[in-house]
Amino acid sequence: MAVAPIESMPTLLGYRAGLRQPSATLLLQLEVPAQTDYQQMDALLEVLYGVASVAEPPWGGGSAFGSAHAHAWRISLLARELLQAAYIPVFELAKILEIRREGLGERQYRVSFASPSIDGFSLKGLGMAYDAAAEIAAWAASPNATTERPAELDRRLQERVITALRGEVPGGMSTVPLLAAAHRDDIPVRHLGGGVYQLGWGARSRWMDRSAVDVDSAVGAWLVQKKHWTAQVIRAAGLPAPEHLLATDMASAERAAKQLGWPLVVKPADRDRSEGVTVGIRDERRLRGAFEHACAHSRIVLIEREVAGPCYRLLVANGRFLYALSRRPKAIIGDGRRSIAELLEERAVASKAKPPWQRGRVIGIDELTCGVLAAQGLTPDSIPEHGAAVALRDIESSEWGGEIGDATEMVHPENIDIALRAAALFGLSNAGIDIISPDIAVPWNDNGAIINEVNYAPYFGGNQIAKAKLPDFFHEFMAGNGRIPVIVYLGGEAAWKRGKERQAEMIGSGVRCYLSNHRQTLDAERNPLHLSAQGLHRRAIALSLNCDVEALVLVVQDDDLRRTGMPFDRIDEVHRCPGELRYGVAASRISPSVRKLDMENWLRGYLPSSTGTRPG
Repeated sequence: MAVAPIESMPTLLGYRAGLRQPSATLLLQLEVPAQTDYQQMDALLEVLYGVASVAEPPWGGGSAFGSAHAHAWRISLLARELLQAAYIPVFELAKILEIRREGLGERQYRVSFASPSIDGFSLKGLGMAYDAAAEIAAWAASPNATTERPAELDRRLQERVITALRGEVPGGMSTVPLLAAAHRDDIPVRHLGGGVYQLGWGARSRWMDRSAVDVDSAVGAWLVQKKHWTAQVIRAAGLPAPEHLLATDMASAERAAKQLGWPLVVKPADRDRSEGVTVGIRDERRLRGAFEHACAHSRIVLIEREVAGPCYRLLVANGRFLYALSRRPKAIIGDGRRSIAELLEERAVASKAKPPWQRGRVIGIDELTCGVLAAQGLTPDSIPEHGAAVALRDIESSEWGGEIGDATEMVHPENIDIALRAAALFGLSNAGIDIISPDIAVPWNDNGAIINEVNYAPYFGGNQIAKAKLPDFFHEFMAGNGRIPVIVYLGGEAAWKRGKERQAEMIGSGVRCYLSNHRQTLDAERNPLHLSAQGLHRRAIALSLNCDVEALVLVVQDDDLRRTGMPFDRIDEVHRCPGELRYGVAASRISPSVRKLDMENWLRGYLPSSTGTRPG
């Protein structure tokens, strides 16, 4: 089952086959089982790989290819799941373009797909996802497939596919949920490179890398990478900051402890996600262990006076308070019947039933767990009461997870105020402000709460509380849905003339409109704009990155867009003008009138509705 390209991956992908994301074309050779229970296969794929059943689109290629289409369709669903697991934001369902059998054995087929993808992601990587999906589908369609997870297949998927794909394009846990919300809101998205995405076009476009945005201060983002720098700035601005001292060795850590007093927190100064943090330190023995633990993560260690209370994250987005989360240590809930060890074993079994990329780190009965249980007067054999929460770690962290709650309605306005002031202080439009407080409903100046951290590019969109707020975020973040008017004139020199007239009309009405065909571009002053980009597809994409462009008039005078795909998923108008189009050699035998009508109908497919074109 080898995946091979039909065409080489273009540098800048186009929109095709009715997809709302840029796409590439792939050819998959597969062997379809003689008989497959697709209902059972769908159930297995959903239980074991999280692939929700989606109604198979009708296939008009004849009943002989029906089973091949059904099999290929499920492969495309699996491929999308694998790509998202690798932080590749693919949301549209692939289109099956053609199924062929020439020169192949019985039950063997060649299937071509138009698959959504992103610029900068290789055709090899895309093929790897489809090849792995075909392997999973072959297993799920076999008579021996059961709900028992194929461990060896899982291992290869994680090590050879997901890890490899994540290495191609930088991304994180916020990438897919954020861009999925943008896609649902009909905001066009294009990958610029390095995990940075442009949302929208021209003057209405914005840039994002996970939750980091184009207006965040680079200087502020640099300062918050070091906790002692952050605290110094916070303290200087009159905001509540932690009290801590730097320690370079155990002797300086002990001196800091004497100066600050117990209890203490020891943490690396330059690590995220609570890595290397130890809390509740009350003696020199624990101080030594905590210092060594922190030193394993960083050469810069902070000894900090502990502040009572849980940590709350206040999410500031677009310079406004969006929501607050309570962040408590990972816990297990008792049922009054089973021991802690038994409850943890049940959780481990449930985790193993998930695809590798959906599993969190499993907490078992280890030294760390036993220490946390002992501090609560418990052992692994203890049987917690029904509904009782038993902490398994001292703190919530990205390493071990935690218990997240919605605290949005609880936060006192004074605490919201310091979160907004802290984000503004560092010039961050989006920020996660961590406040440690005995009670977040009480003003910080009444209960000794502090701003523990200011997080640049905070994790955003991965839990239900955040997902519910994403429409509000994009409503503030984007102007409309990021789209600008795109008007197309089709024809010869008359189309260029009419395009220039339309550009002049729009400029006269106060809209900064640009005009381009495949070889020349005029700016909003109607002067030539020199671009290295060749062809209408590349020129249009170049203009979509230009923040001065408020509207765009494109003049189509050849058939090159049929090869590259459209630069946009949608256009607002198509006007037919006199004059023949220039066509490639492959279309030279077709009459000019038929070729022009064919191009016109193709462009019409990108209109918001199929109401036809208007004569120019």
